[in-house]
Amino acid sequence: MGVFECTFFERTQDLFLFQNIFSETRYRHGDVPSRLDYMFTDEEGLINDVDYLSPLGKSDHVILSWLVIVEPQESLPNRQQKFVFH
Repeated sequence: MGVFECTFFERTQDLFLFQNIFSETRYRHGDVPSRLDYMFTDEEGLINDVDYLSPLGKSDHVILSWLVIVEPQESLPNRQQKFVFH
């Protein structure tokens, strides 16, 4: 692994990011398939059902499709707006 790759990997670890792509994303005839496309999130389990679809046109990268899990924020009690003057 080169310097750039090590720095990239270390940075993802420093930021506690979760990788969500686990299969190869690039297929070119005559080459070994590789994982060149990544999707990082700051929460585990935020991404579900990643689909690896056929490339678009003449591209050698798969199309990635996924579901993002979102929860509605709790509604806060209605408060009167107050201005802070300092």
